[in-house]
Amino acid sequence: MTGDMGRSPTKADFASVLESSFIAHSAGGAEFPVRLVALNDSSSEVQETYSLEFVSPAEVAPLQGTYRLVHETLGETEIFLVPINKNDTGLYFEAVFNRFIEPVK
Repeated sequence: MTGDMGRSPTKADFASVLESSFIAHSAGGAEFPVRLVALNDSSSEVQETYSLEFVSPAEVAPLQGTYRLVHETLGETEIFLVPINKNDTGLYFEAVFNRFIEPVK
């Protein structure tokens, strides 16, 4: 799915909503809040590589999979999330993005 902008959100789009909340919808029908807590950028001249970290309530099932995320500004998008940590703050999920940058001609 795409955001309200008619395209998938970009790294800059996610950076603009850091520390904001989304509603995550699993394929199994579960719905829960997640907050975008980190954007880790390791891009190079030829490759855009970054990861997003989200935190959910600790009682959320730690299942990896494709989730539909809904945000009031970005709209809807589908992202593959992997649980990476659980502590007193909550359950952390990570999404990794990697694409080659097209050379300017």
